[in-house]
Amino acid sequence: MDIRQLRTFVHVAELGSFSKAAERLHIAQPALSRQIRLLEAELKAPLLLRHGRGVALTDAGAVFLDRAAGILHQIEQARADVAAEAGEVTGQVSIGLPPSVGLVLTGPLAEDFRRVCPKVRLKIVEGVGGFVHEWMMGGRLDVGVLYQPGPSRHLETTPLWSEDLYLFAAADAGLVPSTPVPLSSLSRLPLILPSPGHGLRGLLERHAARHEIELHVEIEADAMRIQKDLAARGLGYSVLPFAAVAAEVESGLLSAAPIAAPAIPRRVVLAYPADRPVSRAARLLGERLIVVVKGMLAAGTWPGMTPECPELSAA
Repeated sequence: MDIRQLRTFVHVAELGSFSKAAERLHIAQPALSRQIRLLEAELKAPLLLRHGRGVALTDAGAVFLDRAAGILHQIEQARADVAAEAGEVTGQVSIGLPPSVGLVLTGPLAEDFRRVCPKVRLKIVEGVGGFVHEWMMGGRLDVGVLYQPGPSRHLETTPLWSEDLYLFAAADAGLVPSTPVPLSSLSRLPLILPSPGHGLRGLLERHAARHEIELHVEIEADAMRIQKDLAARGLGYSVLPFAAVAAEVESGLLSAAPIAAPAIPRRVVLAYPADRPVSRAARLLGERLIVVVKGMLAAGTWPGMTPECPELSAA
């Protein structure tokens, strides 16, 4: 097994086609197919299923894709680290963000990082916390922003901020940011929440159970965009940090109020892998993220945030 075989497999898997991968890699298709066959023979397992429209991953192929992509990413990182020792930060750095954070942070962070590190290719991946955690473990991400994960020897985490959860609904529901809504009142409302297993749903259900409050979920929607659209149509009430709905509240599309008695804080951490080297570019990206968030906090463009690290508290 060599790097060329890994790269070939990743391209075929991601493109779903031998011909497209051969074109991208500038390799004759028979030679490309032979590399895959050799790889499958060495692993003693089929990685790809051929069909009329191209190829699909087998179960073994899906597992191997995650590992192979992580290995290639770490090789690229090693090259970049060597170049950085000569005083030039180059290569690629990848960061995973949950949707509610990415909605607010992606644009300002990308602009700032391009200005500070113009020779580094920035890759931004959006996914719920569980996916971001998994991708970091597989070596596909260098930096992650996560809602407080449980203890893990595989992650190095730094607290960033917390955000209280808000109840939101259509504008005519009359929710007001200055008037908190007791958690107990959610028992009387039709709720639109993510499916079981989603971090936000679990957090809300744990608080409700602690206070013997029964929640009535009438619609399950994992995508934040869908939650907001359904709420705006008057189909129920949903829950997110205020920053995720601030634009819709300001435009009059939604109304929102903080949940109180008790409030439900959602804590956010900056995470690096603890079981492999962290590149200079990744550290710089984490540092710039804190700088950007500090600036947004000072400018009042991130409502509802409570700093939890010294750098942000000094804003």
